[in-house]
Amino acid sequence: MALLPELGPDVNILCYAFNFKHADGRLNASLDQANRLNKAIYEVLSIKPGEDVASHDLIVSTTDFEQAHYGKAFLDSYKRRLGVGGSEGNTITVLRSTVLNPWLTEDEEDSFLDMLEAEFREAISRAMLRDSMGQVFEEIDANKDGRLAWAEIDARLRALGHREEEIAKFFRTSDITSDGYLSKSEFLEHFSQFLVHSSLGR
Repeated sequence: MALLPELGPDVNILCYAFNFKHADGRLNASLDQANRLNKAIYEVLSIKPGEDVASHDLIVSTTDFEQAHYGKAFLDSYKRRLGVGGSEGNTITVLRSTVLNPWLTEDEEDSFLDMLEAEFREAISRAMLRDSMGQVFEEIDANKDGRLAWAEIDARLRALGHREEEIAKFFRTSDITSDGYLSKSEFLEHFSQFLVHSSLGR
């Protein structure tokens, strides 16, 4: 038993955050945008009520580093390392992973680190796609009430060149609750398929 304190815990709680580069290669310098990305990654890699935990190869949780709790020196250092040192803001959204002993999963054919990289690459791609659709939702939501009425969707999508009948079909099939509005989750669930099958996407 005397040896255990020297060995330390077998649980590692890792906190980390991602940033992104713009199409021209510039590193994003906005803390708000970096936080938005990490929240989107969490949405992809978190467990929703009713989901089978075993269907996920990688699960993360999230928390916020706030200046009021961690101090200005810590937050400034973290922001600088994240690439957003010049950005305003006193809260950094980070992801958390709890790891026991990942090396137990290693063998000659599969590397734990390779699996981790592949899972994160896929999750980040999905998160960025989902977040870009979220920004479309926010642009369409003219009155900022967090839901889309038919008039808002019809006006915006017609302006982009989509036909009235395909817009109507998208609205009808997406309105799962049949309340005459699209929630953000209803919109995100169906909008990518609308783009694929619309006349402009062919």
